[in-house]
Amino acid sequence: TPLPVLLPSSSGQGLQISAQLTRRGGEIFYSMSFENNSPIVLDGFMIQFNKNTFGLAAAGPLQ
Repeated sequence: TPLPVLLPSSSGQGLQISAQLTRRGGEIFYSMSFENNSPIVLDGFMIQFNKNTFGLAAAGPLQ
């Protein structure tokens, strides 16, 4: 199933971001998809995660 769109390309200067929290095998994953819908190469951007609404913490180092 497609991920919900969090940032449509019309608001993200051509960059569309889709993401969703999912549970697989008892573990929580944050699935993300980045799509360039502009005619140019996108670079030099960063993503900042501001809130931890669910109080989640990594059980170990990120992979």
